[in-house]
Amino acid sequence: MHIRFEKKANTKCDSDILSLSWMGRVPDKTEAEGWNLDGRNYYKQGWLASGNSQGVVGVTFTSIPPNNGPNSERVPLRTNYNLRNHHAKVVLVKWNEPYQKLASCDSSGVINVWAKFDCRWNVELINDRNTRVTYFSWSHDGRLALICYQDGFVLVGSVTGHRYWSSMLHPEGTVTCGAWSPDDQQVYFGTSRGQMKVLDIHGAPVSQVNLSDDSGISSMAWSCEKFCMNENKIKSDHLFKHVLALCCKNGTIQLMRRFDDPAPVLIRTGLCPVHMEWSNAKELLCVAGSRPGRLSTNVVQIYSANGQLVYSINMPQSSAVVTAVTWAHNDRRIFVATGPEIHVACVSASVVPLYVLCALRMCDDSLFPSDDILPVSIQEILTAISSSTIHCEVPKLSELRQFVSSSPKNRLYCTVVQHVNGPETTPPVCYVLYMEYLGGLVPLLKGKRISMLRPEFVIFDPQVDDTTYANAQITYNNFGWDDSEPESCSSPKLHRKNRHRSRPACCNRKLQLNCYTDVLPEDYRLAEVTANVWGTEFHIRGLCDDLTQKLGRVSYRTSILHLQPRQMTLSIVGDGQSIEDDSPTTKQLQRRRSCSVGSSNPKIAVSRVVEDTKVSETFAHSLPSSPVAAKKKSGLSSPIRKRLMNSPLFFRKVHRTQIEPDFQNLETFQKSQIKNKIEMCTKKQQFVMQNKAPIWNDLTQVYQLDFGGRVTQESAKNFQVEYDGIQVMQFGRIDRNNFALDFQHPFSAVQAFAVALASVTQRLK
Repeated sequence: MHIRFEKKANTKCDSDILSLSWMGRVPDKTEAEGWNLDGRNYYKQGWLASGNSQGVVGVTFTSIPPNNGPNSERVPLRTNYNLRNHHAKVVLVKWNEPYQKLASCDSSGVINVWAKFDCRWNVELINDRNTRVTYFSWSHDGRLALICYQDGFVLVGSVTGHRYWSSMLHPEGTVTCGAWSPDDQQVYFGTSRGQMKVLDIHGAPVSQVNLSDDSGISSMAWSCEKFCMNENKIKSDHLFKHVLALCCKNGTIQLMRRFDDPAPVLIRTGLCPVHMEWSNAKELLCVAGSRPGRLSTNVVQIYSANGQLVYSINMPQSSAVVTAVTWAHNDRRIFVATGPEIHVACVSASVVPLYVLCALRMCDDSLFPSDDILPVSIQEILTAISSSTIHCEVPKLSELRQFVSSSPKNRLYCTVVQHVNGPETTPPVCYVLYMEYLGGLVPLLKGKRISMLRPEFVIFDPQVDDTTYANAQITYNNFGWDDSEPESCSSPKLHRKNRHRSRPACCNRKLQLNCYTDVLPEDYRLAEVTANVWGTEFHIRGLCDDLTQKLGRVSYRTSILHLQPRQMTLSIVGDGQSIEDDSPTTKQLQRRRSCSVGSSNPKIAVSRVVEDTKVSETFAHSLPSSPVAAKKKSGLSSPIRKRLMNSPLFFRKVHRTQIEPDFQNLETFQKSQIKNKIEMCTKKQQFVMQNKAPIWNDLTQVYQLDFGGRVTQESAKNFQVEYDGIQVMQFGRIDRNNFALDFQHPFSAVQAFAVALASVTQRLK
């Protein structure tokens, strides 16, 4: 057996992860065929659910490379979900594989059951008893749910929300955990005083066992499959001798063949606290914990069903203790959570060949020779080793500027958070764009309002220089709620109110990936958003070499009485293939094409305007233009004519060209010809589109748009933008200071953030 940890995976979020759960992904083609799936293919892809201290449930896509050949399964369109419906710490998350549902429990006692419909997760059931939930578990067939509360109340209900039976236990202590028997005919409960109570499926008491160790039972589990995905295995599963593992708070584990086993096997792990889980093969027990007195030393141990230590490995160094552990991908992966980070352990049950160990050592030491020297088999192994299990789209800190300046390959799901810094009398409003990942948020861009009269903003460069990046220290603080604070005040807005008022100096800045804090630098400007006095027209301009000078424009239709929803027109310069014209005249360059968004919606004019990109200043000054253009510009126009030509009443634009000297020799003429060819080849596509018209609801007397569950509050600032019948951007309010922002090509992160800043601003229109 061999275990290694992935080192290149970016699996950190902004808050402490308190619970983990994994299930396999059902392919879309086999939904109508039932649950008789091939286990080898079924467990190649899956979903990892995590509950954190910010009250958010994260659902992230995971996959492992195939043994032979490329992976034929497609990656889903959306690989990360941040589910928001809790107002306290999410302490438990449990998948229900037969019914493809997810249950999440918070510290205030609220239980949400999530179900996926049309690529969105919706809350199907809510249970609130106003008491802390200590344990939740689905039965092995997925039809029943076991809930244990802190006051000793236990409940067994169906997956549809019906209650089968409930009982109030009066143990000597608190009910800390529970478990289903392998045949789902009995339920087991553990208490904080070392007692184990056994009840049948109807709630009748069967037995009560007092353990010799009175330190308390923290968790218990049977050595069986989590769920019976194939009904043919149920009959043969009774012949297997299952083992019940009881984990105590002092770090010891007892293995029992039945609940009244007179001679259990005692395992002294030497770890505290301890988290354990049986593998899907029912033969290995994974134990993860921290050594007492050494919080930075976390260990993963693998035990057999007889209590023998099979494998032990130290985890990567971390300042936090182990908070959760789970098996995944048919016992080929182990996910271990330590604070805000998830460690991925790759498990190989067989003996690893020597050449694979050499490849692992080369990967650990970053010694990668050229592909011509290595054999094909070693190249495939190195490719599989370097691939990460958790699908991550978060860019590196050294590539952050390039990431936000270009259009993303896939659709990005982000959140815009408003921060108010400084005195309350004149607060400088600051907005930060975060990417949703692993139930948390990763900061991408920061914008600040620079004018109190006009809604004008500046977007700062998120990437620092190499010296600051090398000396920077990435820290992760806990922004969750302390136990001393009331759990009813568990909202992200609480952290923004209690944040630090004073900002540290730029030299002492620490690069953090915490979401609800203002940590991005303000040294250099990346883009700016300017507006007129009325706030009805915004211009987005790039201020660095990586961006075009004119990134886009946003115009709002004037509505004095505010009786109609906002009507906006966007003109965005994006990446695309240049359109070659035989005769590039002005009329052909401004040729527009209109299309219909859908049959149920009114027609929205969508057009494309092709413009030449501006050549850099250094290249433009070194190459002169044609002398004919200089002669035409020799006669300057009057000021009245300039005002008329620049008036918005005209639908044309005067391109101003600089007067440059005539050609001096043949070399300057050749450079001018090269410049003209480059200008014709380096064309940018300009996408002109409008927002989608909302539909009036006669029952609620409001305008409505389908945001797919991403927007939770009504606001006049909510909008959607479609291009060629495809939604390319949507923006809406989540709470008072949080907004959801989703976008894809042709928008880049800078352009989408600038459009959001233009929409969130209060203005006269």
